Amino acid sequence: MDNFMELKGISLHYHPKEHFIEGKFTGVALIDTGAQAMQAIIATIEKHNCPYVFFDVSETLSMLTTAENFEFATSLMEMGFLDDRYRWSIYYKADPHIYEMLHNVIKMQSIAHLYIDNDKESAMKWLMDQKNS
Repeated sequence: MDNFMELKGISLHYHPKEHFIEGKFTGVALIDTGAQAMQAIIATIEKHNCPYVFFDVSETLSMLTTAENFEFATSLMEMGFLDDRYRWSIYYKADPHIYEMLHNVIKMQSIAHLYIDNDKESAMKWLMDQKNS
């Protein structure tokens, strides 16, 4: 496992044998850190020519208001989650506000390339199934 980047609580690793990128963010979710994380993930995708991303935000906390959570989720969608060239699997647990909102948007808009789950095994299985389909 290559340790590619660590940036303010964000770590990204490329798994060449399995051909997927694993990321983790620990800390407080803010619009600025979300933008930094998305930029780092996109750079990692491009560097390794690997569109499969498993991102663990299970230890992330949000101190945002509902309106700020909506703005944060919208920013993430615009920065990369809407790009259907990538397959995103996000595992959340500790602070569901942002991720439940994203989960609902995904369902309402029938977005098939983005999966959000509070069960780590299910989130990883979805990503591996995407790779094998």
